[in-house]
Amino acid sequence: MAPYKLVFQLSKEALDHIEEVRKTNAKKDATLKFILSIDFMEILMKKNYPLFSLKQFKIKQSHAIPSSDWINDFVPLLGLGRYFIVEIPEGKHSLSNAWEILNEAEKAFRRWNAKAVMDNCRLVGQYLDGQIKEKFGDNSFAYNERWGRIYGGGTKGFSGWNALASHIEDIKTNGTGGRTYPKDDVKITKSDAEAALLFSKVLIKYCEELLKEKS
Repeated sequence: MAPYKLVFQLSKEALDHIEEVRKTNAKKDATLKFILSIDFMEILMKKNYPLFSLKQFKIKQSHAIPSSDWINDFVPLLGLGRYFIVEIPEGKHSLSNAWEILNEAEKAFRRWNAKAVMDNCRLVGQYLDGQIKEKFGDNSFAYNERWGRIYGGGTKGFSGWNALASHIEDIKTNGTGGRTYPKDDVKITKSDAEAALLFSKVLIKYCEELLKEKS
């Protein structure tokens, strides 16, 4: 028997994979799975000549790191940046259709498809806009001012921001509003997708609260 220590070095690709898998976990915990396989030769003596057989010894072990520990303690040390955690009561999910669309956006985010994330978030906004308009009327203070100033219109606000994903190629070719930009600057990235997801959750919750006031 001899003691030994194993050190596993995590590459950027491995860390990215851990993060991708973690986001599919309901509690957002990080799960590390260690698999150690040892191959060795077993030698048996039989009638004065050796017999050789290949043996394998395998160890499997999983270790779960709670989301709060992973984000606050491990992520900064591993060079993945820092996270901030926003706790917003989810309520009763009364607008189930909006949450279902958002779920599709989150699936797209796990595939690193920023355009699909923002396209789905735009659909969330359109659905919510219809709910507020139907409930309060399009000439109401709630629809035009409270909701309208955050949801926006045209190229502004939440609606215009998420619509950018659908117009990115046209802007790259033709510009917009009389302005043109260097083609390499015209893009959407993971940062846009992250912000769209976070803001969509806030917007759904806000819409649900507004609708409760009229019930």
